[in-house]
Amino acid sequence: MAPPRHSPKRVQRRAQQLQERQREEAERRRSRQGDADKEPAARRSLDKDAPSFGKGDLPQVDLRDDPTTPDGEVTEISCYGGRLQSLSQIVGISRFANLRSLCVHGCRLTRMDVDPMLRACGDSLRDLNLSSNRLARLEGLPVLRNLRTLDVTNNAIVSLDGIDLGAPKLSRLVARYNRVRSLHTLTIPRADGQPWSLAHLDIRDNNVETFADLGAGLAAVVSLRAILLRSSPSPFGSFEPSSDADDPGLSPAPPSTTDSLEATPAGSGEDAGTHRVGNPVCLEPSYRLGGGRR
Repeated sequence: MAPPRHSPKRVQRRAQQLQERQREEAERRRSRQGDADKEPAARRSLDKDAPSFGKGDLPQVDLRDDPTTPDGEVTEISCYGGRLQSLSQIVGISRFANLRSLCVHGCRLTRMDVDPMLRACGDSLRDLNLSSNRLARLEGLPVLRNLRTLDVTNNAIVSLDGIDLGAPKLSRLVARYNRVRSLHTLTIPRADGQPWSLAHLDIRDNNVETFADLGAGLAAVVSLRAILLRSSPSPFGSFEPSSDADDPGLSPAPPSTTDSLEATPAGSGEDAGTHRVGNPVCLEPSYRLGGGRR
């Protein structure tokens, strides 16, 4: 079995490095502010027109293991926790033309600013993990032409709108713990005119209340093999690299299944009380029939 892509020691080291950089940047900002107070007003007015990174004066963060690594050799970067508010804060992100995997988990991203920040790696990026941030919608996907896996777990996304505008090769979408109420986007042809490739959809712990869309058969997504609606043993496992016929080193896709659509009767077990498991529609005794088999 291959070693984990992100070992605990590596994650801890990254977190420590990020904290040190943030402290150093805070000290530099305080120093700059002190110097600015001593400068003439004319100089300060020129500084206002100086270019800034991201939103305002956000600190830059270098996520490479070795800061001297050439841009073309960076294929994987990750950030776990911290105050990252924009992908533009990542040093060199717009130049990593061969980046295949990007993970920004547990930060403070408020929007998917993958366009223009990930344009350079639009042909190479396969796995994008933006889980546990503050995203409200899916956007910027047209630049991710070869994306296979997108993980936006634990955000504030209310709709899957935008998933049909780009990333035509996306086969796995993990959107657990959001606020999605409808799967309507999956009932119509893609806006970009490309065929759907989506095979595995994890929509557990959202606000889907009706099977109207499932009842329509999600006919547009003929590639769909499995939908997860409630918390039960997942055939997906944890977030993993996508499957790709051109990338034999990556893990295979999970087996086709509809057996994950198991319901716990309303008022019993873990669905009882105020603890939400799955989606509201899962409280219907016959919801499995509503989903049907593909």
